[in-house]
Amino acid sequence: MLLQYLILSDAKFYTEYAVPLISSSPERFDLDGFRPMSTTKEMREKRYDGFEIAFQHFQQDTDAQYEMHPRFGRYASKMDLVWDIADQWYQKWTVIFSIDHLWNWVPLHQHENEEQQQQQQQQSQQVLQRPFQPATIEPWLNHISQRHNIHPNHRKLLERIYGQLVKINQTNRPLALTGASVLNTLPFFPPSWFIEKEPQGHGGASEGLAASFVARFVPPYRLTHVPERWDRVFLKGLTVMDLTRQFMLEPNYFFSTIPIHGLTIHFDPKTDYSYLVLVLKKAPYGSLEENLERYTPTNYDKPRALALSVTKRIKDLHWEFVHGNVHPRNILLHFADTIGDLADITFMQRNSQSEHYCCHRGGRWPYIAPEFCTTNHIQQAQYQDEKGEGGEHYHCGGSGDNNGGGEGQQQGAPLTSAADIYALGIILWQLVSRITFPDNALIDPLVYRIEPIPGIMKEWEDLITDCLKTDPGKRPNAYTVYRRLEKIPERVDLDPRVIDYIHRRRQETKFFLQDHQLSESQPTFAEVDKDQIWTASVTRWVNHGLDEYPNLVQHFNVL
Repeated sequence: MLLQYLILSDAKFYTEYAVPLISSSPERFDLDGFRPMSTTKEMREKRYDGFEIAFQHFQQDTDAQYEMHPRFGRYASKMDLVWDIADQWYQKWTVIFSIDHLWNWVPLHQHENEEQQQQQQQQSQQVLQRPFQPATIEPWLNHISQRHNIHPNHRKLLERIYGQLVKINQTNRPLALTGASVLNTLPFFPPSWFIEKEPQGHGGASEGLAASFVARFVPPYRLTHVPERWDRVFLKGLTVMDLTRQFMLEPNYFFSTIPIHGLTIHFDPKTDYSYLVLVLKKAPYGSLEENLERYTPTNYDKPRALALSVTKRIKDLHWEFVHGNVHPRNILLHFADTIGDLADITFMQRNSQSEHYCCHRGGRWPYIAPEFCTTNHIQQAQYQDEKGEGGEHYHCGGSGDNNGGGEGQQQGAPLTSAADIYALGIILWQLVSRITFPDNALIDPLVYRIEPIPGIMKEWEDLITDCLKTDPGKRPNAYTVYRRLEKIPERVDLDPRVIDYIHRRRQETKFFLQDHQLSESQPTFAEVDKDQIWTASVTRWVNHGLDEYPNLVQHFNVL
C-alpha cells in the first residue's frame, strides 16, 4: 500500500488523518465510489468531529509533523518550503493527493458474490506489486474524465505528467525515504475547491490561449486561519495545441523554476469540456508589470536586484529549456518586490535544436524577437509617422500571408534561448524607463518607442543594446548577462535626466490611453496601412501578420 512509499511522518498523517477524514465524506474529495487500497480496522473506526478538530489533534502529534525548520521541509521544492504548523497541514494533503499516489484509490464495488470479491482483491494485489504503472491510475482517471468531461488532449496531458512525475520520483524515492532528498508533489484538486473566480485579461481565450483566473482555494480541510499562500491562488490555463512537442518537461525542473501548488480543471461552457489549469500561488507583491507601473526608483538598487533575480531564473532555466514567453506579466513577485519568479509554461520547450518548433510566432509583442519574421535577414524599412519623425518596422519577404505560413513564404526562425535574451533586453529597458505596453490599446510605435534613455548608466545601456541585437548569435547568453549585472555598482542614484524621462514618458502614455482605449468588442489588432499592423500587447498562440508589426526599438545600435 501507499504507506511503504511515504516517509514516516507522512505515513502517520495518512493513517491517522487522511483516510478517516476522506472516508467520512469521500464526495467532498471527488472520491465517492472509491476506497483506499488497504485499510486497517483502526483507520475505518477513527472519527473526528470536523476538520478543525482533526487539525487540533495534528498540532499535538509530532510524529505526523515535519521538523519545524524550512531546511527540512519534506516533499517540497526549493521555493515551496514548509514554514509553520498550519502550512504543514496543507502540505500533508498535497502529498496524499499527488497524482503519482492516486493509484492508491480503487473503485468500491458492491459484490454480488464471493467470487467477485476475490477478483477485486486479486486486482488490488496486482496494483500493489506494480503500483506506479500507467494502468494503475486509469480507474481514477476514468472517474474524473467522465465526471468533468475532460478534453481528450488534456486527459492525455495528465497521463503524460503522471508518467514523468513517477519517473523522477521513483528515482529519488530511496533517498527521500531516508530524509536525504526531496520529492516533488503535484496534487490534483477537484474543481469545486475553487470559488470566487475572477477572469484575468491580457489576451486569454480570445487570442487562442487558455483562460486564467484568480480564485479562492476552499478545500474540505481549509482552516479558519488560512496560511496566506493557500488562500487566494492564480489558476493559469494550459494551452494544448501539439501534444507531440508541448510539455515534454520533467516536473522536477520546472518546479524549481515556477512555484506550482498543483493541478485542477476549469469547465468551459462554450465547448462543454473541462481543461487542465495550473494552480499557482497568487504573488503578494503582484507582477513585475504592476511594479513597473506603480513604483518610481530613485537609484539603481531595486532595478538591479530585480534584473539579477529575473536573469538568474532565465539562466537556470536555460540549462535545459527555453521559456519562449518572457515578459513582465509572467514575472511574479512572491517573496519581495525585488525577487521575480517566472510563470507560464505554454511555450516552454527543450533547449536542443531537434526539439525546437520550426516556426515560432507566438508570445506577447513587443517581446517577440525579430528573427521570427524571416529565416534570412530583416530588412528595416523606414516609414514616416504623422509627426514627420522616422521609425522602423520589420519587413519580411514572402507572400505576405498573415497566417504566418503557406507556400512561398519564408518561415520564422526556431525558438532558441536567444529569444528569451531579446525579451530580457526589453525588460532591462523597462526597469529604468518604467514604460509598460497596454493590452487595451493599439500601440502607437511613436508613443511606445523603445529608445536610449538620456542619463542612463553606460553599463546598463550597453547591456540593453547587446540583448536587443537583431542577430540572435550576437546576443549574450543569460550567464554573461548575469555576470555583467553583478559588476554594476550598488547605491548609485539615477541621473536627474532619467527621473525626468520617466515622468515625461508616463505622462505621454497616460494622455494616449485616455483617447485610445479599446472596448471589449474591438479587435486587439488592426491594419493601419497596406503594410503595417498595429496591435495591443497581448499574448497570442499565433501572431498573425507578425511581419507587419512595427518595431518599437529605435536608435539603438542593434545591427
